[in-house]
Amino acid sequence: MNRNILQDIKPLTSTGRRGVITELKSKDEYSSSPRINPEQNQPRYTPPSSPNNRDEFENGESSPRKSKKAIWIVTILALGGLFVAISFMFKGAVVEVVPKSQHVKIEDTFVAKNGGDDNELTFEVVEMKEEVSRAIDATETKEVSRKATGKITLFNKTTASQPLKIDTRLETKDGKIFKTDKAITVPAGKTVSGKVVPGQIEVAVTADQAGDEYNIVATDFVIFGFKGTSKADKFSGLSKSSMTGGFKGVEADIKEEDRTALKEQLSEELKASLLSKVSAQVPAEFIYYDEGIFFTPAQTLLVTKVDGKVNATLSGSLSIILFNEGKITRNIAKESVTEYDNEDIVLQGLKSMKFSLKNKESINPKEAKDISFTLSGEADFVWSVDTDTLRDQLLGKKKKEFTTILSSFTSIESAEVSINPIWMTSFPALRKDIIVKLTPINAPVE
Repeated sequence: MNRNILQDIKPLTSTGRRGVITELKSKDEYSSSPRINPEQNQPRYTPPSSPNNRDEFENGESSPRKSKKAIWIVTILALGGLFVAISFMFKGAVVEVVPKSQHVKIEDTFVAKNGGDDNELTFEVVEMKEEVSRAIDATETKEVSRKATGKITLFNKTTASQPLKIDTRLETKDGKIFKTDKAITVPAGKTVSGKVVPGQIEVAVTADQAGDEYNIVATDFVIFGFKGTSKADKFSGLSKSSMTGGFKGVEADIKEEDRTALKEQLSEELKASLLSKVSAQVPAEFIYYDEGIFFTPAQTLLVTKVDGKVNATLSGSLSIILFNEGKITRNIAKESVTEYDNEDIVLQGLKSMKFSLKNKESINPKEAKDISFTLSGEADFVWSVDTDTLRDQLLGKKKKEFTTILSSFTSIESAEVSINPIWMTSFPALRKDIIVKLTPINAPVE
């Protein structure tokens, strides 16, 4: 009988000895038993928790520290990009210029002409007339006898002129007599196209008698002395307005001392009003000084009385001598600035200098051909800078060329430039992106 060799083989035990296989499982039994997946049941290694390995998560995830670093990097890049974008939004150049200047002390005499050419120092005169009135209570009464006055135009139909003496009588149709206030000559008439065009002249007249009955409306007149002669119908007169002012009787009035005080008050009020209105008309390029103001009030205060009230009126005129600021500045510069070559220049402090007219009391500003005056004080000459030309010459130029371009402007003392963004090495190509600022030179305080 054959032996089965497998029956004689015994498996090794844990002690190294061969044991007896008591049962062998069939193929079906293996199939029905749960299988073990080596990868799923492989033991998982979990590192010990310590400060050195907190930067890593299980399953290979990033640590909080690495996430924060990434956020910071993105933020910084975003801010940097924003900064660059904003820098280009506000790109441009600012040039701060200090103009050339010179401090001077002036005390000199000048002569200005009324009119003249551009090379001469000239002056102009602006004048205005006005009147002010005030109603006040009467302070007394008095007997008044006043004659009416007015104006009459006389006509001459002859071809010869006719002289008339002062106080020549002129008569209305109802017999009221007015006399001429001065001697006159009535011009001869002229023959035009076979017809005589009368010569004419206007003359002031005063009523022969006081009284309000001479306050008449416009009317015709004849020359009283020619009545009954051949000249009677050759000469005539016509008043174009009413005769006024005639009065005889008792009327309200004010005392002399009140009249004097009222005139002074109205004089100050009138001067202030005129000065305000005249100065408002002075062109911007002209200047004037208090010493060059001439105020002339009327010598007489006109007083009228109505229903126990007194109405006082004062008339007057105010004239101002004006100087073109550019012309007077250039003339002073010729005397005070070395090697001045008619450059465009301003004199800061000119208006606050002391101005004095020679022989002011004898000057009639409207008729004066020339005036002499002195100017004294301290001021600063400041050269004008052509900012438009400077801006045009800087367009698109390299920043390193700035000094060379600046040297061609003799009116500039110094200048500084800042360009945005700061890494730009050239000036902008557009005029609107270049700003030129002038540093003001303060005039001296007196």
